[in-house]
Amino acid sequence: MAKQHPIAAKAEAICREAIEAQDVDLLETVYKKEQNRWFLRFIIDKKGGVSMDDCVAVTEAINPLVDEQLEVRQPYTMEVSSPGLDRPLTEAADYHRHMGEWVDVSLYQSRDGEKRFTGVLKDYASDGTLTIESEAGDELIFAKKELAKVNRSVRF
Repeated sequence: MAKQHPIAAKAEAICREAIEAQDVDLLETVYKKEQNRWFLRFIIDKKGGVSMDDCVAVTEAINPLVDEQLEVRQPYTMEVSSPGLDRPLTEAADYHRHMGEWVDVSLYQSRDGEKRFTGVLKDYASDGTLTIESEAGDELIFAKKELAKVNRSVRF
């Protein structure tokens, strides 16, 4: 992972408590230039996903903190957003947050002729072992070393 910009690190330190008081998790704080504009972006998540109301509540909670305590010389835009519906799960906290939800599992090597599986996330062990329940009701267990990628599954 790339080193965090010092402004992002300070913003995260200033705002983490206020963000988590909104019953969401702060996944990442980014400060970067995109097409000649600077952005301060807070990426939040929670079990069941983030709503627009969550983003508004977090924005309202942190805006005064950022205005009062964060010194930034150039103009920037502050954003609060979700990580996306189908974002990859990478940390143990991600798996625990989305327990009971649908996930897409991609393997490095095929198992029974398949490299992709979809199911409900049932367990994530401390050793990285992942258990899902397929639509057919089968329990599938994957060792961490087998997992190429695990994403939330978008289902409507």
